[in-house]
Amino acid sequence: MVKNWGQVKDFNWQFDYGLLIASFFLQFLTLFWLVKIWQRMLRHTGSSVSYFKLFKVWFYANLGKYLPGKVWQFLGMIYMLEKEGVPKKSSFSTGVMAQSFSVISGLFISVIFLGPDLYHRYFSREPGLMIAMVIFCLAVLVLLCYPK
Repeated sequence: MVKNWGQVKDFNWQFDYGLLIASFFLQFLTLFWLVKIWQRMLRHTGSSVSYFKLFKVWFYANLGKYLPGKVWQFLGMIYMLEKEGVPKKSSFSTGVMAQSFSVISGLFISVIFLGPDLYHRYFSREPGLMIAMVIFCLAVLVLLCYPK
């Protein structure tokens, strides 16, 4: 950003407030839905936490990803859910899976919307990247199909 500040400064910024509001609305729906998915995963491990408490845990723990170390998010989830009677193993494994779903869904959406452009800019020049991406997606599918 510093290197290209001239382009940023001279760009003709215009906002479509309708689209901005719609994007916030969709973001909140997605957040609520991800917490619901996490709640269902926790139920499958035998733990039951109310949606409101789980939403608070999700929100506060996700603030930890902005701290150096990258472990505070999951440690926060484990700590806060332990206070609700959820075993550490269940909170960690379901937290990792819920975050994985979030990242994977973002990846799929970006591929859908950037499709041809993404391919022409990156994958056609770096075939190894395409192979790594396919292997990564297959590994994620295997992990999701065989959670044990």
